[in-house]
Amino acid sequence: MPIGPARMPLFDHLGELRMRLVRIVVSLFIAMCIFYMATPTIIQFMCLPVYDYLPKDAATGAIALNVFDVFGSFTIRFKVALWTSVVACMPIILWQILAFFLPALRPNERKWVVPTVLASTVLFFLGAIFCYFIIIPAGFEWLIGETSAVATALPDLE
Repeated sequence: MPIGPARMPLFDHLGELRMRLVRIVVSLFIAMCIFYMATPTIIQFMCLPVYDYLPKDAATGAIALNVFDVFGSFTIRFKVALWTSVVACMPIILWQILAFFLPALRPNERKWVVPTVLASTVLFFLGAIFCYFIIIPAGFEWLIGETSAVATALPDLE
């Protein structure tokens, strides 16, 4: 991606900011359209760490999740597609943000931009993986244990 010059008038800076925001929104929109079609698979994948704690349908053995609203399933699919696309597009988002500020940096500061983007992307995905495998199962087990002491948990798909 081309980086603009360091000295520009205010409206050129605003134009550059708009261009970077449009790139972020377009990448999110394209990813969201793709992930919207795959939301059933994504939801199943998201339920894997807590599969043992969710109620099962007696006849089929499938997870019995509830939707309590008429537009609930559309809203769920939309939210899942949006957040999945934010996670998938995070390298693009980080690069666009840093590329906007790159012309204002000194040459010795610029050498740290690419390592910063790479490190933040790797750490972001490592944090997501850590939460998926470690934090979510332990937290969900504790929450279900707390709920079962006073009521029956009816997990909402949301």
